[in-house]
Amino acid sequence: EEYRPVTYHGYVSNKEKRRLLSESLIFILPTHSEAGPPIAIVEAMGGGNMIITTRTSGIPELITDRENGVVEEVGDVEAIKSSLRELLNKPESITELAQRNRMIVEERLNWKQSSQQIQEIYQKLC
Repeated sequence: EEYRPVTYHGYVSNKEKRRLLSESLIFILPTHSEAGPPIAIVEAMGGGNMIITTRTSGIPELITDRENGVVEEVGDVEAIKSSLRELLNKPESITELAQRNRMIVEERLNWKQSSQQIQEIYQKLC
């Protein structure tokens, strides 16, 4: 098995972030809490990444376990490691989930769709 090293980049510009996400296939966000769906996951999905994350506020709205990513319990480091190992042994699964996430962003999580949903909410409120 060939594993590539993990690099912590620290702060990067938006342009560099998009480049890094488009060159990656797996995005891991082992968060403990979020206020709604994390934009980092949406950006990673748009970059064509499969997602490994934790079950916390807003994330289940974006990631359905094993359909477009892997969702583990908050704080379960061993489960995250195990899921990553399993996926690394099935590169076709990684590619399939990554492509599915890219399609989800293109079809449902784009500005046109979002602005239409906001407009519908305002119309109901008025």
